[in-house]
Amino acid sequence: MRALLPALFLALGATALPGQVLEETFPYPPTLPVIPNWTVHTGTWQVNNFRLRATSGALWAYITRDNHQARDCVLEGEFFAVGSGLQFGGLAARVPANSGGKNLVMGKVQGSGTFDHIWVYERGSSSKSLSLAFPATTRLNFRMVVLDSNMWCQVDGDQDGIYEVTTNPLALTQVTTGGGIGMAAYQTAEMDNFKFYDAVLWNPTQATPRIGTSYKMHLRVPAPAPSAPRPPFFCLVSRYAQAIPIGTRKIPLGFDFLWETALSAPALFSGFTGLIDAKGDAFPTFVIPNDPILVGLGLFFAGFTLDGKQPFGIGHISNNHHVKIQP
Repeated sequence: MRALLPALFLALGATALPGQVLEETFPYPPTLPVIPNWTVHTGTWQVNNFRLRATSGALWAYITRDNHQARDCVLEGEFFAVGSGLQFGGLAARVPANSGGKNLVMGKVQGSGTFDHIWVYERGSSSKSLSLAFPATTRLNFRMVVLDSNMWCQVDGDQDGIYEVTTNPLALTQVTTGGGIGMAAYQTAEMDNFKFYDAVLWNPTQATPRIGTSYKMHLRVPAPAPSAPRPPFFCLVSRYAQAIPIGTRKIPLGFDFLWETALSAPALFSGFTGLIDAKGDAFPTFVIPNDPILVGLGLFFAGFTLDGKQPFGIGHISNNHHVKIQP
């Protein structure tokens, strides 16, 4: 298995289009009449000090990234509360063309002068929502996960890579098909470092990772076409939530000795390699040794597929998923 590790980074198909995974840092001057590669659905927008903000005041403003569509995905961003008034910054998915702010799902962080609440919305023919309070802050990382008939949001308030606040899932009954991905805002909030992952890695049972137990995860990627071969996948593990560049894209893990361990120790990392099934699913499992020395250890997992038509042979890339081992 050790020979597989360097093979992951062979430059295959270097002229192919990149996969639908991106990071946008808004490196544009504020004088541009439009924001490159983005489409406005409602409101007006500008880049201010290399951050995105809506300039339309008391209007729920939406903007989507061009040429990126998804049904199941993870979106992330960095959000800043600016000024003392009520404001929100958010993420949006399954956005139809020319939506006008309707028939989409969105999550937002909101507050007056600070952010102190998450709101999760399905905005179909009628709107339903749930909310969750968290400790107030003026700067945070925010994540939205959309998967099948559910969506939920997370906050990383101290920006250490660990999302410490998670909402309950909101059941989706109206907005069920794929669409555009983007951001939402109201009043003076600013946003940066927008990230899009077209694969999702999570723990569907919300089980606690304990020593002496098996921690089962679920990797979802876009399902292969019925006539297409099922793509191979890898799940890897790291101590760190950093980023390994893959051309213009990134795998959201640090590069350390645990990468090789995940490939060479199948007794501990069961199902971390294989073929995606016909529905786009795989089920990697971390078999946690019954050793008290592991208690408190934090690990990050992420998954991706291999695709020889994509740059560096990497296809779909998931978010990272944090695990802290308990007794």
